[in-house]
Amino acid sequence: MPNNKKKYPCIECKENVEESQHSVQCTICSRWIHKDCGVGDKLYNLILEISESIGSHCWSCEGCGIGLSKMNKMVQNHDREIRELRKDVDELKKQKPDTENLDNRITALATDVANLKTQPKSDNEIVFEELSLRESKRSNIMVFGIKDPNSELGDNAKKKVDEDSVLELLQELGFKLKMKEDIKFLSRVGKASAKKPIVVGFRSQVVRDKILNSAYKLGESTFFKDVSISPDLTTRQLEEDKRVSREAEAKNKEMMENEPNEAKNFIWKAVGQRGQRYLKKVALTNAEKEKSKKIPPLRLRIPSHKRKAEMENEEVEVEEELPQSQQRKKSHKQY
Repeated sequence: MPNNKKKYPCIECKENVEESQHSVQCTICSRWIHKDCGVGDKLYNLILEISESIGSHCWSCEGCGIGLSKMNKMVQNHDREIRELRKDVDELKKQKPDTENLDNRITALATDVANLKTQPKSDNEIVFEELSLRESKRSNIMVFGIKDPNSELGDNAKKKVDEDSVLELLQELGFKLKMKEDIKFLSRVGKASAKKPIVVGFRSQVVRDKILNSAYKLGESTFFKDVSISPDLTTRQLEEDKRVSREAEAKNKEMMENEPNEAKNFIWKAVGQRGQRYLKKVALTNAEKEKSKKIPPLRLRIPSHKRKAEMENEEVEVEEELPQSQQRKKSHKQY
């Protein structure tokens, strides 16, 4: 069951899956679903029985099931093509050597391979690659803000400094881990900079999730307050997070224009774990309400040439601007 300290939205109803509730986790995308939201008693009991028997289960949600089905069809097609190629090879072996014909066939095959490499990937291949990449990152975290070791050190010495820094960071969060026993790999990634992020792969996804749940404590740390931790996401997951954030901004703008009273009390936000964020309308806190009051309302600016054209069309009389001294005199006479 999920840790109730962290929000795990149900795939179907989007409500949080609590530790005390009957639920199942998708073995592909790691998302949770309530038993009554689509699993049912019979399937849930079967999954529970398998999990208790062998220590794990294999169940996928509808979206991942579609992806796996496409992948299975692609594998079957590739298997059929391989069998056909083997048949062709067997037939060639039975034939008498024909060097010229063989050279022509080799050239044709080489051309076909080159064409295949230049062709765009199919939807099935894209889905398969994305699922495989997400699976490879399920036990990883990204650490941002730790300064690179001294450039004068050798590669091994630099790696040792990074390992010690990460272990000290994890100990600050309450995790006493060992490098070889608990961590599969650790390395710097990204473009050259003074603080390239560090990707850390753990041997247990449970440990990785607990670390992510404790990452908020870094804000209270003395030595690591400028360091942050996040899941290791694919490019597609990062793009999806950005899309949800942009959609939240668009909805808030639309609500301010069409429902200003509603905008005073509610706001659309991208909520949930990074890589699995979704839109949710939430009530503004008192601090957010006070902050919004201090923001001046947007004023529509009209270019000067448009203002002039509008005034000419409407035949608006424009009083000639007087010097400041005369303006004061005129104003005084009015009283």
